[in-house]
Amino acid sequence: MAAVETVKETLASSACASGAAGRRRGFVWADAVVGLAVISTVTVALLATAGRQNWESNKLADSRAADRLAESALMELQAGRALPPTEDDARVEVRHVGGGAPQGWVWAQVTATVGGRSRSVFGLAPAAPAARPVNPPTTREVRP
Repeated sequence: MAAVETVKETLASSACASGAAGRRRGFVWADAVVGLAVISTVTVALLATAGRQNWESNKLADSRAADRLAESALMELQAGRALPPTEDDARVEVRHVGGGAPQGWVWAQVTATVGGRSRSVFGLAPAAPAARPVNPPTTREVRP
């Protein structure tokens, strides 16, 4: 009888062992699935962040281009020259603003728009754009 009991105990322990191993395999599978889900989530978040950074970079570049265009247009006005030609997505508007300008000069607001981003600068411009002006009154000459 002792031999039968020994066989029963051996079979029971091997059945428990195979059941525990099966359960462990299930946990490994669940861990792998959760790990893949975490990696997928992080990848999607990084791709979204990279796209957003590229979009913001383009907006900032358009803002800087609008700044440069407005400043160069004001300098051309101050020099008595025609406004420079603009690209397809760029636009320059000049508006005379009243008040307190020296004789022969007007305050001008130059607004440049590039890619939907607008920037404005204010400055003195000659009242008669055809005449070549002298230095604006706000400019000081530096002599050596």
